[in-house]
Amino acid sequence: MGIRVVKRVSNKARAANVEMPFKKGASTKPASWKTKQKQRMLAGLAFMKAPMVIVALCTLLFNNAGLKWDKPSDHVELFAGDHAITSGEWEEAIPMDLRYDSQQQDILTDVGFSNMLYQVANLRPGGGLWAAPQCSSWIFMSLISDQYSCEREMQDINNHADRSLVPPKSTEMVVHYVDSTGKKRVKGGADMIASQSYPRSFGRAYARLRTRHLQTIRRRANEFHRRALRAQGKFDLKHNKNKLWMDHANLGPILSFLAKQR
Repeated sequence: MGIRVVKRVSNKARAANVEMPFKKGASTKPASWKTKQKQRMLAGLAFMKAPMVIVALCTLLFNNAGLKWDKPSDHVELFAGDHAITSGEWEEAIPMDLRYDSQQQDILTDVGFSNMLYQVANLRPGGGLWAAPQCSSWIFMSLISDQYSCEREMQDINNHADRSLVPPKSTEMVVHYVDSTGKKRVKGGADMIASQSYPRSFGRAYARLRTRHLQTIRRRANEFHRRALRAQGKFDLKHNKNKLWMDHANLGPILSFLAKQR
């Protein structure tokens, strides 16, 4: 099975072709696949003893009669930036990034988070999910309460973490070398981390790896779903754990938003 490299298109063009169901006027064609997917997802969450608040999110999503479920996707790339992973996928792939559509793909908003949740829930069993948030959002400097003393440094970090930027040719993104056994190898270069961008060849290599093992991946996914359905697990109803999810992940507004869309 060959690899189809998707032709590079503008971010606006990609955003226009991606289904954003919580956008007013979106097409609505519920399909029977929805019922099976809902069963698989809820059974999997119960099997993993997921908190009830997560189950509520998924239930509200699937109970929305206006969502389109007749075209499941094979791969979703979140924080896609220059979409190196999506471009390397031979299957139908969905890229999402704030810079493609600041209204529909900003996961810090109710509508953006709901669209992201839908794209992930609409993956085929064994589908791929690649999420690459900016590293700067996880480091200690992002948590500094008094940022006035290092405002310029923080801005520089965020600029380097812009995944949509194309690294200049002078940067050392990858290094080709020969190991002690004489085998040719490739590793990340000195500037790769700072660039926060994946080389196109990395995306193609990732796609080839998934293609090579795709049947195994799908078989294992289906085996997991069958096992989960037989197990009839139970969701985590502990108040403290669910409260942590509600408070720290701020899921209350998302639950309210989804409830209003029904």
